[in-house]
Amino acid sequence: MKILCLLFVVCLSSCYVPSKIIPLKGTYSDGNFEEYSDKSKDEVWDNIIEFFAKSGVTIRIIDRSSGLIISGTTALTWTYEDTKGVPVKKDAYVVIQKVIDGNTKKPIRPIMVTGEWNIRIKEKDGKTLINVNLVNPSYQSSATDNVPTIFKKGAIQSTEVFERLIYEKIK
Repeated sequence: MKILCLLFVVCLSSCYVPSKIIPLKGTYSDGNFEEYSDKSKDEVWDNIIEFFAKSGVTIRIIDRSSGLIISGTTALTWTYEDTKGVPVKKDAYVVIQKVIDGNTKKPIRPIMVTGEWNIRIKEKDGKTLINVNLVNPSYQSSATDNVPTIFKKGAIQSTEVFERLIYEKIK
């Protein structure tokens, strides 16, 4: 019986091939998007609130006195990099590292990538500074995966597409 169990374990372990992680190659910002606007802090604030409302992005925290807006958990458009380290989909909000299944040799595609947008608005040197950061990025790998998995450091980067959309609406 022990030999049969040992053979079963050896057989199972020989069938498993570990996944291969392909790290991101491209050059991305440090995740701290900052731009200045000549508009007043109040006008920028109103424009960002309007942008979120029209985009369907929920707001979890809003504090006008400190200039802080944090979105609710939001689905993010995502892409992989090509072999040169360039995002495949140019309009994706984030780029994620590719994980290749060891057995099928195909990428393991998340069914959903989410995160929150942290926006800080403040007056500085007679202008309005807008700071946008992606926080708490996570993914779900299957429909039965009820708890999202947090991305490891370096496994996801903002492409700054979303941040530039905000800036275009308020500049």
